[in-house]
Amino acid sequence: MASDIKKVLELHNKAFNAQDLKAVMETYASGPNVVLMGTGPGESYVAEEAIGGAYNQFFNRFEPNTLEFKNDWIAMGTSGNTGWFAVTTSIAGTIKNEKQERVFNISCALEKQKGKWRIASMHFSRLGAEQQQTQ
Repeated sequence: MASDIKKVLELHNKAFNAQDLKAVMETYASGPNVVLMGTGPGESYVAEEAIGGAYNQFFNRFEPNTLEFKNDWIAMGTSGNTGWFAVTTSIAGTIKNEKQERVFNISCALEKQKGKWRIASMHFSRLGAEQQQTQ
């Protein structure tokens, strides 16, 4: 079961890297209460339209197919039709023609819909973002 949960993360990251919004959204559950939450104020997105808009903003921050994901730590589990994972991941990629690396903590609650695991809630925080905002 844990491999099914990890597969959702891998599918999400592959679609994110390709800047394929349709494939990213296929990793999310359907419904009006699906949530994506970031690090700071104003980074709360509820339902498909808002989440899709957030990803379109994210796509403007890196060149497609340049990201490399390295999970530094991951934990996951399931109980019935509910699953979760928490991961610390390093993401390296090309941002404004410059190779950069950032570290994120990501946690997700998943639910099984039509036999497939889907993200019901994702929270990400970029380590060090607070310091960069004050500079």
